[in-house]
Amino acid sequence: MKRKDRQYRFYATLLDTFEGYLNCDKIYQQYYGRSNDPKVSEDEFAQTKYLELIDKINRVPREFSAAADRGIAFNLVLDWCITGQRSDEIEVIKANDYAIVVEYNNEQYPFPRSILLPIVERIKDGLMQVWLEGYLQTTKGRVKLCGYTDAVMPFKITDVKTTKQYKAFKYRDGWQADVYMYCARCEGFEVSEFEYLVTDFKKVYTETYTWQEDTESKLVGICEQFIDFIDQHEKVITDERIYNLEPQKVVS
Repeated sequence: MKRKDRQYRFYATLLDTFEGYLNCDKIYQQYYGRSNDPKVSEDEFAQTKYLELIDKINRVPREFSAAADRGIAFNLVLDWCITGQRSDEIEVIKANDYAIVVEYNNEQYPFPRSILLPIVERIKDGLMQVWLEGYLQTTKGRVKLCGYTDAVMPFKITDVKTTKQYKAFKYRDGWQADVYMYCARCEGFEVSEFEYLVTDFKKVYTETYTWQEDTESKLVGICEQFIDFIDQHEKVITDERIYNLEPQKVVS
């Protein structure tokens, strides 16, 4: 495919990984700037961020993460509480007035109802697990933005996050809010707000971000930077889904 004919397919966490690569020097200073004996050099850290981005583009499977599995199990329990339909991926070990304990990937995870119920109440009236997509025109090509969100509410998108440790505005610099609000608007939803419901399994926190006049132009800017990176490193890209290639239809 000629470069001028290419389209691209990006999702929020991919843009986050690219942003992390762009800002690797600042991130390094945050982690190691005050250390007299840093575990890695700044060049080694930059190389790690580069390899993480290439793996993300190529959809290299990630190593097992207990934290990620716990988050998946939590979302499956939320869906069960709201829809009444339990996924085969989880096995209920115990359910009482205080907690629901499930097994997922051979590990047991207890979830207090004091955490589950406030989140259920906030999202139960929305459309659950909605696939959103929208096309963004840039000077360097057409970009398909896409992804699943937990709930689409009237005028608002809500996404549930789990974390080991929470700090205020944890997700402020991520691209998920902008990407999903843009896609929802392309899909015909009148949304102007994106809400994160975050839990560390002790409390539930809320972060809310709103659609701004420059949101679309910001998306165009980061996507054009990413397209430049992709075109400069195309020799190491092995998964062509980044170019929004769809399966060819067979004409009989």
